[in-house]
Amino acid sequence: MIQEIDIQISNGLSESINATINFSKKLFSINNIKYSVNDTFLDNLLDTIYLWQNEYGKDDNIDSEEFTVNVKTDSGIETFHGKGIFPQNYYYFKELLGDFNGWLW
Repeated sequence: MIQEIDIQISNGLSESINATINFSKKLFSINNIKYSVNDTFLDNLLDTIYLWQNEYGKDDNIDSEEFTVNVKTDSGIETFHGKGIFPQNYYYFKELLGDFNGWLW
């Protein structure tokens, strides 16, 4: 069972997104702002990352966007990571997160 998902997305030296999703409390905290979320959001998020590889690699550009997603479950932690190389549905993933602050990516 999933307990929590921690998300960090940075671009170069500045951190763009620092988010935590607590599944049991249905709380989403992004850059220190908290929101209540529903099962639809949680399901969409899980469907989005379900088939991700653990590592997508790194490019050599210092200012490339980098993401790390840690999924904490009863049996441990699974990490997904990439820098400049992303899953096919990565921008949809960012849209889901951006819906809370009205961000345009």
